[in-house]
Formats: sequence, structure tokens, C-alpha cells
Amino acid sequence: MEIKKILISFRSGVITPIESDTLLSYIFALDFPNTETIFQKFLKPQTVPFIFSNAMLAGELPRPLYFFDKKRETCLEEALAVELERKKIKSANTIAMKKSDLLSLFDHGDFNPFESASPQVSIAEFKNTLKRFGTWVATPYIIPSVRYVAWDLVVYVKIYDKNIFELFFSQMQKILLQYGFGAWKARWYGKIKSCTLTELTTEEEEVFDYIHYLRTQGKFYLLNNYKPTQEELLQIDEKISIYQIHTKQAKMLGHQVFKWPLNFFAPWSVLQMKKLSDINKIYGDYYQAHQAFNFWYLF
Repeated sequence: MEIKKILISFRSGVITPIESDTLLSYIFALDFPNTETIFQKFLKPQTVPFIFSNAMLAGELPRPLYFFDKKRETCLEEALAVELERKKIKSANTIAMKKSDLLSLFDHGDFNPFESASPQVSIAEFKNTLKRFGTWVATPYIIPSVRYVAWDLVVYVKIYDKNIFELFFSQMQKILLQYGFGAWKARWYGKIKSCTLTELTTEEEEVFDYIHYLRTQGKFYLLNNYKPTQEELLQIDEKISIYQIHTKQAKMLGHQVFKWPLNFFAPWSVLQMKKLSDINKIYGDYYQAHQAFNFWYLF
């Protein structure tokens, strides 16, 4: 197994977040004739050829759901004096891609707030619809959350079968550059300027080595959307784990057919296994509705 990264640069605003299951299903749906043999391998966790992380800003990681009050203030004046700093720490969503920051957090409970250097903004955009014929009455509508990012987004990929992944990535590259990604592509959102595969930096290798070390201790820091099997769910120690459950109301590409609500562990969750003997039995699962699939294998 090796880990590489995919750098994705947008030429426009993007609406739909690039998440591990969404990205994989999107490529399969648009190019199934050329990727069917790869798709079949995802139906068994033991034969999965590669796994994506969720997209994140270059140089950043999602903040693990750890928050420590190292000191309890004994009076109101002390509490007020540190309140702004406490809120700043609690509301931070990312940490730097540094092993030292992860060590401080997991080993000592020290959290260093990280302010992204990447210029980005998320805004609501107002549009008008005009009928092609007849009255010239405008119908306004709002696109609630459009994200503009000046730097690359990074998707990490664990590669178990290099040949299969190279075949999939060549198709993925063509689709993303030609069609873009996510909602409102016809209105020039989600347009992608470049999509390249590259090696990890030394700093990133150190981070993933440490994340692997945490797993040998039974601690799983999630970087993608993960749905456990029923057996895996019983192996998770809910009393110690710190996690969030997210739900998707997904629909089939090109159809108005909605799948059932999809529940999964969100990235940045930290799951603790009950037994160290179980850590090599954690794969994840997939979800099927009609002829649509979502793959939630653990990165």
C-alpha cells in the first residue's frame, strides 16, 4: 500500500463538497462502461483497489474532535479573561499538516489554533431567471453557499492496486476536466482547471505514519466518510470515542429518485476500538439503493 495525493484546482466557485463517497460514485456513474471491472472490486472490502479521503485545503487537516479544558477557572474574572481564546480554539475547524501538532493534541491535549493561509470565501449568490418568451418578469433565486478557493484542494488516496488506480485516475481526470464537479455545473460552477497526481511531501509522510501509529493503539482518526458494518459498530467503544454522525439525503445522478437517508461517521471523528485485536478487521461498508451505490470504506 502507498499513499499519494490528488491536487484539484478550480477555475470557478464550487457548491458541492468533494467527499470520498461522492467522488467515487460520480466517476462510476458517468463512465460505467470503462470502470465496471473496477466497480466490481468495490463490492468486497478485501478487494478494494484504492480509497479516497475527503478533500481538504493543501497543508491542512480536519481538526480531530478533541477539546480539552486544561484548566478550570476559579472565578468569573479569570473565566472572562480567557473566554475569547477558548472560543477561538473551540471553533477552529482545521489544524496544520504537521506531526508535531497531532502529537501535541493526541498525547498532551495541547491544541494550537490554526488559521488557514489559503484565501477562500463562502458566499450566497443572487441570480435571476428570465423566461425566454413572453413576459420579461425576473424570478430571483439564491444559491446559498458558493465556495471560492484560491489554493489547491487535496484528496489523499490509499493505493492497494497501482495498475487499477492508474486506469481509474485517467478516466477521472478526463471527466473532472471536461464536466467539472458538483451542483450547478450548467451555470459554470464546479469547473476544474487542473487535476494532478503527485507524491507526498516528507511532512505529509510523517503525519500519515503517526496516524497509522494511532491505529495500532486502537485509535482511528477519520479523514473520510465512514460507515461501519454491524460487526464493526460493536467493536467501537462509544464511551471513549468522540464522533459526529452526519446524514445525507442523496439522489441518483440524472434522476429525481432519492436514496434512503445515509448515516455515517464524519471526518474528524476519533473512534476508539474496544480490542486491539480488532483493528485489522475494520474496513467499512457500502450502501445500495436501486442501482445506485455509495462506498464508505475507511481511509
